[in-house]
Amino acid sequence: MWDEARLAVNATEILQSGDWLITRYDGQPDLWNTKPPLFIWLQAGFNGTHVARFGDYDAVLTLALTATALQWYRYAHDRQTKQLWRGAAWLGLALLT
Repeated sequence: MWDEARLAVNATEILQSGDWLITRYDGQPDLWNTKPPLFIWLQAGFNGTHVARFGDYDAVLTLALTATALQWYRYAHDRQTKQLWRGAAWLGLALLT
């Protein structure tokens, strides 16, 4: 009924099948979820130890966007290219979330 529960099922099926490329629901490719798979991959890695119960994208997205802003602030202050690239990497992770 809830999208978050469906994402948890996707993560569980990734662990059971070993197929990290295609998200599945009830053994079939999941065509319901159209978001990029980064969060489901993170949840599958977290599921084995701590049992990730919630499928909220907000926490991971907030982390990635905050890290992006901080890296770009450091770039504006220090003018070191590595901060610009790190910010771009964090933005890429935010887009995948």
